[in-house]
Amino acid sequence: RPDSRVLCIGPGTTPLQYAMAWRGSAVYIIENSSESRDVIMRNATTLGINDRLVIGESDILTANLGEDNYDVVFALNILDLVHERKEVYEKVLHGVKHRGKIAIGHYDIGIGTCEQLHLSNHAERLGYGVEDMEVVIDEGHEKEDEWYSSDSTLFRVYKRDIPNGAHGKKVDGVGDILKLFASLR
Repeated sequence: RPDSRVLCIGPGTTPLQYAMAWRGSAVYIIENSSESRDVIMRNATTLGINDRLVIGESDILTANLGEDNYDVVFALNILDLVHERKEVYEKVLHGVKHRGKIAIGHYDIGIGTCEQLHLSNHAERLGYGVEDMEVVIDEGHEKEDEWYSSDSTLFRVYKRDIPNGAHGKKVDGVGDILKLFASLR
C-alpha cells in the first residue's frame, strides 16, 4: 500500500527497498555497512525516491523500533549475523503493527527454518500469534543465484484477537511429540 511504513533490516543494496519506496511506501532502513548506506542513498537519489527512504540506525542491536510502527518488516538473510538474539526478535515483534507482516528467512534453508521457529517462539512468549502466509519472499535475487532465499516466509503477526491457526502447537513431552508426528502423515 502506498501509505505503509516498511522497515528493511540489513538490506544491503538489493532492490527490495527501492521497489517499496517506488510504490509510495515510507521505507526505513537499518544497515550496518557504511558503503551500502552510501550506495542506497545514491541509488535513491538517482531514482527520485530519496524522500521516501530513510536510513536510520546502523545497528539492529541498538536500534529503537518502538511499538506498532511498521506495516511490514523485512529481515532477510540477516538475523544469523546477530546470532539470532532474543532481544532482536522481540524488537521486531514489538515494532510491527497488529496484523502487520514480517518477512524472515535465509538463503540457507537450515538457518531460515531456525529463524522462522525463533520468530514463532518469541511471538508466543509475548502473547502474540503468527500466521505463516506461505509466501516465499526474496530481496531481489534471481532464482538461479546462490543467494536466492527460497525458504524465506512471510508471516502475519497478531497482537490481539489471535485466530486459532496462529497460535502454533505446543509440543512439550515425548508423548506429545509422537502424537504430532503421527498427525503429520
